[in-house]
Amino acid sequence: MKELSMDMAQAIGGDTIVNDIDITTFEGTIIGDLVVYEKGGNPLDGYTLYGFDEVGMFDDEFTTPQYCMMEIG
Repeated sequence: MKELSMDMAQAIGGDTIVNDIDITTFEGTIIGDLVVYEKGGNPLDGYTLYGFDEVGMFDDEFTTPQYCMMEIG
């Protein structure tokens, strides 16, 4: 299992930390919120998912969907 680390994260303002993940290979638990957004865009403009069962449900809303774990502190 690949652990998320701070060097893999990006801070997008204040105490918000975003860890982009490859949803096809990710194994583990959700840390913070699971979000899908437009790759290269702002994760705050994306959709919060309530579990892994919702992965893929909103992909058609984006040209290139990107998944992340987002923590707002």
